[in-house]
Formats: sequence, C-alpha cells, structure tokens
Amino acid sequence: MGLAYNLETTINPYMGLGLSNYFVQFPQYQVASQAVEFGPGFLQGLSFFDQEQAPAERSNGWNWRWCGKKGTAKETCQGIFPTGEFVIRDITFVNGHYAIVGSYKATFLDLYGTGTHGEAWDGFLMIYRGYSDNTFIPFGEDGIPASSDASPIRNPYGATGIGILPMRMPYDILPSSTPSVTENMSDVGLYCVDVWRGGASDTLAPQPGGGDPLEAWNICLWLGGTQGVNDPVGQGMTYTNIDRIAFGMVGIFGSISYPDPLDNGNMLTAVQNYYNAKVDKAMEKGPSYAIVGGNASIIQYNTRANQTIKIAWDVSANDTMFDGVGIGPDNQATDIWRGCKIENSLSLYSTDRPSGGAYFYNDYQDGWFPNGINLCTGIQDPMIQRLMNGIIIRNVFMMCKVILPKL
Repeated sequence: MGLAYNLETTINPYMGLGLSNYFVQFPQYQVASQAVEFGPGFLQGLSFFDQEQAPAERSNGWNWRWCGKKGTAKETCQGIFPTGEFVIRDITFVNGHYAIVGSYKATFLDLYGTGTHGEAWDGFLMIYRGYSDNTFIPFGEDGIPASSDASPIRNPYGATGIGILPMRMPYDILPSSTPSVTENMSDVGLYCVDVWRGGASDTLAPQPGGGDPLEAWNICLWLGGTQGVNDPVGQGMTYTNIDRIAFGMVGIFGSISYPDPLDNGNMLTAVQNYYNAKVDKAMEKGPSYAIVGGNASIIQYNTRANQTIKIAWDVSANDTMFDGVGIGPDNQATDIWRGCKIENSLSLYSTDRPSGGAYFYNDYQDGWFPNGINLCTGIQDPMIQRLMNGIIIRNVFMMCKVILPKL
C-alpha cells in the first residue's frame, strides 16, 4: 500500500511584508466602519473580531478596541496607530485557527495627557484562519483588509480569516513617564497562549474538541504576559521598585453560534455561517495563490467580548476601552470584556475549603462566593463556605451563568 500526494510549495504572497502592512492599515478601516453607529460602509473593516452581524449599534464589545481612552474626545476615534513593528512570542492551534501572541509598537494618542502623544509597546492576540486562505484571502501585500473597497481582492469572508486584538496596556497603566523609556520597553506584552480546557468531572467550562456539539467548535484560550508600571505606589502596590506586573486573559474568543438580533436573540449556528466557493481562475484577484479545481470552504466565527475576562491590576479602575451605547446581544448597554482584579482574584484551587471538599469551577459559574453567599440569589449556603484567610476572591471567573452565557 502506497501514499501518493502533490506537495504544493507556492509561497504565500502576503504573509511577509503584508502582515506588517496589515498592522498599520487595518485599524483605520476598522474604526471608520465599526466604531460609528449606523455609519456607512460598515463592511469595510471586517475581521475575525469584527463580523457583519455586529456593527457599532449591535456591538460585540470589540468595536472600540483601537480607539482612544473612554471619557475623552477620542473614545470613538482611532487612538492607536501601529508602526508595523511586532514580535511574535508564542502560538497555538485550535479548531482550524492559529492563535498568535506577542507585542507590537504603536503611537498612542494622548498617552501622556491631552495633546501629548507617545510611542509604546503593547500586547496583542492574533487569530488567523489556518485553512482555505488560498481562496478566502484576508488581505493583500498592501495590508488592506479584503473586505474594503480599496482592496483588489474584495472578499469579505476572506477578511474574517484574521483578527488582531490589542491589549491596550499603555493606555490602562502608563509604563513610564519618560517617553524614551516607554518607547524601548519592548519586553512587555503577551508571552504565552494555550487552549483553555477543563475536565468533565470538575468543570462546566466549554470544551474545544469535545463536550457539547456546539461548544466543541469554540476557540477558548488562556493568554499570559506582563505590562509596565510607572507609579506602583499610585496604583496601590506595596513596593516602589515594581516596574512590571502580570497580565492575562481567558475566555471564549470565538464561537460558531451567535444571537440573531433580528430573531429575538435566537441562536444562529454553523449552518448559517458556512461558506463555500469554487476554486477557479475567475476568482483569482490580486495576490491569490489559489489552486484551480475543487472547492474551498470556511466557517465564519462569531466573537463576543463579554465571553472573555481581562485579568489585570485594578482593572475596574484602569480599563480604558469605551463600552459603547449599542444594545448588544443581551439588550444591555455594555458588552465589553469582563474584568478580574489580578491582585485579589487568583485563588482557583480544587480543594479550597476547610472541610477539604472540592470548590470547583461550576461553583464559581453558579455564582457562589467562597464564603457561601450566592452573588446571583443572595442565598447563603453553609456547605459552600471557607475561611477568608488573607485572599478575598472578588470579580472571580464567571460568577453567574447570566453573566457569561454558554453559546
């Protein structure tokens, strides 16, 4: 028995300089089309984190991620301008997509105060569709997203094959009051990414590749990194010599189902999100390297910021991303990422009660504090109590199912 195959070695024509150009080009298209309610051309800036079903008036929570600080005149205007410099530090693969993390350099408007801009390094998560990109091309060598009228490719479903999520670290906590120091602080950002999994015996966490048929397609990730700190004492830290602090995110970064705003919130699934295209010369626009013959297909993912948790120092006070005024999928005023204070929230051990009994993820998800009080109902349960000995768990992962609905 033998194996015969054709090894295609065509070089991807846009992942070299094109990726650096994409860092520079994409934010302006995204902000112009996705950060303005009922704005014209909202399909121009599509990406993995910007789908056609989630314009600003029905925000998925990511619409203003490239904008300036909330509460300022630039909260809905582009505030982050990448220079094209980036560092990739880690990568993983889940459900057909690459999850890539690292750091990128950008000019941040009003970084040091109104009218005083500055360059700084920030962390990023990039999701890249790892299949059919020879036909569903996300961007060209010029870096312009394929959904834009300015692109020779003109492929909106190709554009959703890549997405960049900035962590906004310099906006949240100023790395240094000295611009030259901030500009050269390239060691901050994200360092690691891994698939977020849980064991069926002790968790209700979504299972990529297993569990519920819909959840099996989810892109669930852990992200870890570090951010700079200019004034540790001003941030409430004990020591004066702290110049870096841990940073992380966790959650569902992609799902094949999403609430349909035109159908009372009922769920759309992969049947509606599946796209197929015949591969032939007629499709080849711009820098395509499509192989002629057969079909190419994709599943377009949905993303919701409120299915993720940002784990950072004093995140409730420091987070700077505008939360919008769109109704969101749950008819709420805000759907941005959830916050978890890193200074008092990381105590997730399986035996965390004086009785020695297990205190599992589903206890958190159902709303139970470790002191036995349910955040959602107010009910006290002596069976879910432990001594509060130094670490108070607050803002902990997924307190209520209504806060973080499973898709």
